[in-house]
Amino acid sequence: MKFVQAYAAEGIPIHAVTVQNEPGVNKRDDVKSWWYPSCQWSLVEDEDTWWPVSHEIMGVPERDFIRDHLGPAFRDAGIATKIWCFDHNLNNLWYPRNILKDEQAAQFVDGVAFHPYAGKAADMGAFHDEFPQKDVLLSEGSVYGVRGAVRIIDYLRNWAKTYNAWVTMIDTDGEPNNGPFEATRTCVTLDAKTRAVEYHFDYYMYGQFMKFVRPGAVRVASGESTNELAHVAFRGADGAIVLVVANATKEKRECRIAWSGLAVDITLPAESVATYRWRA
Repeated sequence: MKFVQAYAAEGIPIHAVTVQNEPGVNKRDDVKSWWYPSCQWSLVEDEDTWWPVSHEIMGVPERDFIRDHLGPAFRDAGIATKIWCFDHNLNNLWYPRNILKDEQAAQFVDGVAFHPYAGKAADMGAFHDEFPQKDVLLSEGSVYGVRGAVRIIDYLRNWAKTYNAWVTMIDTDGEPNNGPFEATRTCVTLDAKTRAVEYHFDYYMYGQFMKFVRPGAVRVASGESTNELAHVAFRGADGAIVLVVANATKEKRECRIAWSGLAVDITLPAESVATYRWRA
């Protein structure tokens, strides 16, 4: 709580916090490939290992911490920072489910943060259907190329309210990186020797979303989307419509955008991402 207040005092409001990044993927001496800064979040009181025999008790300590400590502390201090629970992969929905099933804990939870390294975007959509009053968010993810744009579109079409890219820049030596995994190329690369900056395709691909889909935008229906020709549409706070389209095929595609009795024919180059914006 104090770090949230300290940042706010410096003019940097913290929008949301999670209790722990990737609960359960902690430093374990027997699996050195998973060594990275973490907090051992035990499952139940006096238990040394986090992974349960049954899913029925998954998420219990985080549930109790939010319900009995973090949530009341934020409320009593008048802190508006949101609390997102979980912060882990889409294939472990039973964890946040056990938190939100507790009404006392759920009252303090604004949304559920997900990572896409396991599971499917549709899992997030199904979770939204189960708990429609709670936001679902992609709090960390890495995607590449046109196929990466297709994945982002899929997340957004499955109710993701945010997509946070991980990581923006490392250098050509893969640094800084405190592990445990070898770093892959980021969308911006710093030459470790010359200090020159190189912007890759993914940087501009991300821009198709981030530059045009602004805070306050609401997703609107845009018809059927496929893995070959994916699209998602938003109505912005200013009333304008934004349509992001990704052609993941190796051939150009002829398409038609129709809206409110008007239409325009477009040509999408092979393996391209494009954004269209117009006043409704």
